[in-house]
Amino acid sequence: MLPYLQIPPFELLGLKFHLFGLLVALGFIMGSRMALLYIKRHQLKIQPIHDAATLCLVFGFIGAHLFHVLAYEPESLKANPIRLLQIWSGLSSFGGFLGATLALTIYFKIKKIRFLPYADGLMFGLLVGWVFGRLGCFTAHDHPGQLSDFFLAVQYPGGARHDLGLYEAISTALLLVIFLVLWKKGFNRIKGFLLFSTSGLYSLIRFSLDFLRAHDSIYQETRYFSLTPAQYASIVLFFVSVIYCLHLWKKQGSY
Repeated sequence: MLPYLQIPPFELLGLKFHLFGLLVALGFIMGSRMALLYIKRHQLKIQPIHDAATLCLVFGFIGAHLFHVLAYEPESLKANPIRLLQIWSGLSSFGGFLGATLALTIYFKIKKIRFLPYADGLMFGLLVGWVFGRLGCFTAHDHPGQLSDFFLAVQYPGGARHDLGLYEAISTALLLVIFLVLWKKGFNRIKGFLLFSTSGLYSLIRFSLDFLRAHDSIYQETRYFSLTPAQYASIVLFFVSVIYCLHLWKKQGSY
């Protein structure tokens, strides 16, 4: 089993840094660079990617917080309605995806730029960034799972548990490998296919992993009819991804 490591923050030039924040920042930087690399390889304009990175960062955080509060802690609004504006207080990955997607959709429509040629590059960047981000979650141990004797379980205080941050980091790394294999096989010729095929696979992974989330008295996870909000979002994402994959394959042609 893995030890429960708690890495204290360190100071540099009078500023305090946490490993979680550093990994998230590194993920954003590396993800942006990989998206640019993909776009350059496909000889597309670079500026939309710079704009997209900023939009994803800003509206991703806004969407992540709103979804977390509304879906996971709606009762907290009764006691403190201002919490909806406290963007640092609680984040949800699917809310981040939704916020970023809405912002990008509006941006590409206003700029009258076709989204699909850029879609796969954005997914490439997201996958790279997500590996670092989930490793950050692992260092913070903020996604505890059920008690377990699995060899990758982490020795949390009170007993060894699954650590879903670690599991998702590993799963996303595997998705990144699949993405690269499909790219090498030429599936990037079907614009948007890599985005939706990878999204569909991610939805299956996330839906499955959430069954491992803790639900004992120490770590409570919000559920509706035995499923988490993220699992309902995963179901929607899966069907949307399958529909778009079939549509793109039919429209742009198989080979």
